[in-house]
Amino acid sequence: MVRMRGKSTRLSALTVAGFAAGLMLIGTAPATATAQTSSATGAAEPEVAEPDIPVLGQAVGGQSAGSVDPTRQALVSLHGVRRADSSTVVYWSAGWTPDTESGDRADLTNTFSHSLSRLGLKRPHGETTSDVAVVDVEGMKAYTPVINEQEACYCSDFLTALPSEYGVDVEPAPGKAYVMYAILPELPESLESATVKVAGKVFTDVPVEDGEMTPEVDADEPILVGTGWPELEPSSIQEVGDLDRFVYSLSKNSAVLDSGVSNREEEEQTSIDISASVLFDIDEAALTENAAAEVRTAAGQIKDSGITGAITVTGHTDSVGTEEHNQDLSERRAEAVVEEITAHLPDDIEVESAGKGETEPIASNETDAGKQKNRRVTITIPGDAS
Repeated sequence: MVRMRGKSTRLSALTVAGFAAGLMLIGTAPATATAQTSSATGAAEPEVAEPDIPVLGQAVGGQSAGSVDPTRQALVSLHGVRRADSSTVVYWSAGWTPDTESGDRADLTNTFSHSLSRLGLKRPHGETTSDVAVVDVEGMKAYTPVINEQEACYCSDFLTALPSEYGVDVEPAPGKAYVMYAILPELPESLESATVKVAGKVFTDVPVEDGEMTPEVDADEPILVGTGWPELEPSSIQEVGDLDRFVYSLSKNSAVLDSGVSNREEEEQTSIDISASVLFDIDEAALTENAAAEVRTAAGQIKDSGITGAITVTGHTDSVGTEEHNQDLSERRAEAVVEEITAHLPDDIEVESAGKGETEPIASNETDAGKQKNRRVTITIPGDAS
């Protein structure tokens, strides 16, 4: 993890129990914390009103702690998506709900999601606090936390972001939430709102605002919600170099009725997938009697798109069997489809074949349904073929 360091400006002796209790109400509007300070003698001083704490979305995640212990409920709150120094900072928080029996730091982090799988994204880093994405739905792009060459993410280190037996607090207390952050590549200037995924939760219509959140406090120790926001250096992600690696193209999926043909529209191309189950028998590369109709359906979409030039037909398999066998099978299946589809296309369209074996799955190979999706022949054409 990469922890952003800076001088501490933590607000002194703020008690945020009132805020935390309000924050834990699902669906509350942005809350305002009212805190009391006390002098060294213990005498009460006038109440001090905290700034409004923006709450742009909240969701509860549960973790079953076994057959004896009760289910523990963690609350994830989204506080801000901010443009800052040619980057984007997402501020969020996590903590146990007030009615949850006490649980330790490990239990709390286990309630977060460990991947961006719900958005179909594959990341080399599985840390829970890096499970953040800002999605530009119209632009079909997902912006994710920057990761350096050591696979350390520009995001909160939960070892310092959450209290533990090694810190001042023995464990994260019920009713208290702790601030997290993640630094992402710069969003388009035209983007005013986005869909945001944080810790396994998805929030829609989230406003994108300018400037880091204040007041800023030291990010190297737990920050209780209501006491400030982490002091960061968002521009430091520029040291990583090519930030486009952390921006993913998304796809729109559609299917042809009563057919094994489906489309995935992406930013600059359309992929037409034909299920291998309607083209081939198991472990075979010869087209079945029903395959011709499926290939003609795909050929019709290609002709309707009006494209010219080269298209690519690529065979894919699931992960069953050896890599060598799957690679060979995918190549032979692609060649079989090329031979069939060429007869149904104009002469000015060049058709190339390729095989990827099991290397480019579009679903999990851990389930039968996922394996079936991965067994396919994909025709890639430029532009929109819908």
